[in-house]
Amino acid sequence: MANDHPIADPQQYAARFEAKVRRTDTCWIWTGAIDGYGYGKLKSNGRGIRAHRLAHELFIGVIPEGLHVDHLCHNSDEDCAGGDSCQHRRCVNPAHLEAVTHRANLLRGKTIVAAAARKTHCPKGHPYDEANTVVQGDGARRCRTCRLTAERGRGKRDRNRHDVPASVMRLIQEHFPDQDVASVLDRAVRSLAHECANRPAA
Repeated sequence: MANDHPIADPQQYAARFEAKVRRTDTCWIWTGAIDGYGYGKLKSNGRGIRAHRLAHELFIGVIPEGLHVDHLCHNSDEDCAGGDSCQHRRCVNPAHLEAVTHRANLLRGKTIVAAAARKTHCPKGHPYDEANTVVQGDGARRCRTCRLTAERGRGKRDRNRHDVPASVMRLIQEHFPDQDVASVLDRAVRSLAHECANRPAA
């Protein structure tokens, strides 16, 4: 997780840090206090400092603002399920730490977001490639083929419900393939109503 505050003069904590680290051939295990998320922590002036972030600042350098420290040892361990009980969160080996964006940290992990991002095909088997993928505002991917199939099904229902001519439906699907038919019709009607309301009287 990102730190809310930068660590002022991390070297002042070096001796306390070393006293609470058990070095192994792989991970350096934090033996001190652990926070509610499973990360090692130190107290300073009533405020907690995460041990892996301190390790980064002591051995690698300042963590750029807004970045998170990713545990590379966790990412490479296929047997670790992750979560708050993940033992890698206690690792403070600087060789296992890297400052990355929040998104990169999520995508490297064992989260639902990461699992979804690694998928190469939609549930119906269509590829998530450039031509067949719609990226939504929240970054989620949607299959264009499935959306169009669903839209055509909705279009038939909408056409029956709204009595929309087939030629109009074809225009909507051609020019607005990724949008809901009802919302396109609603915008068109509103635009026409606005135009009529602002047209000068003849």
